Amino acid sequence: MLKKITITAALALASTASFADNKIGLIYIPSAEYEEDGLELDGDGFGVLGQFSVSSNNYITVEYSATEQDEQFSNATVTADIEQIRVGFGGTFPIGNPQLSGVFQAEFISIDFDYEIIQPGFTETDNESESGLGGHAGLIYSPNPQVDLYGQIGYLSLDELDGPEFKVGVRIKTNEQFSVFANYRASRLEADFDQDVDVNDIRLGAAIHF
Repeated sequence: MLKKITITAALALASTASFADNKIGLIYIPSAEYEEDGLELDGDGFGVLGQFSVSSNNYITVEYSATEQDEQFSNATVTADIEQIRVGFGGTFPIGNPQLSGVFQAEFISIDFDYEIIQPGFTETDNESESGLGGHAGLIYSPNPQVDLYGQIGYLSLDELDGPEFKVGVRIKTNEQFSVFANYRASRLEADFDQDVDVNDIRLGAAIHF
């Protein structure tokens, strides 16, 4: 039985002071990989995001994402549809170097997972939900006011899943109203029943600032 385990997610939330503004954007996920004890599914997806400042260095984030992953095996087709909502609070802080800053975020995560296994003469479907908290911390390097390079390390604690999450990415602000970003996120999770799960996503996006 395919167990729901997912973290796709979404935002390039690390932000220097020049990026600590309001924004809304779109996410395209060209590669969404899911691996569970030898079972590997590949797919893609999309998402939307928002970031809203509450002070010069702190913000609230919201994100919705949906991915579809499938694989054709010799005797079955497995399909997984995953919808995720994240709501968080984060911020940036100086650490001495004007081109380097720290970032933190805490978030609530809610995930809905639908899967289907189709075999000759037999189809199995199921729905599962996970919710919990995540915390992240990282660094941002800004070689100039238009570019952010960032990396984060986090930990997720959901109903039946716990483990670290890593993210690296780049964001380019083309002008005062528009930015683009690309990031890679890897989750290394373990279920309460000692099942290992890896989730790897490549995400591309664009945002409007206001």
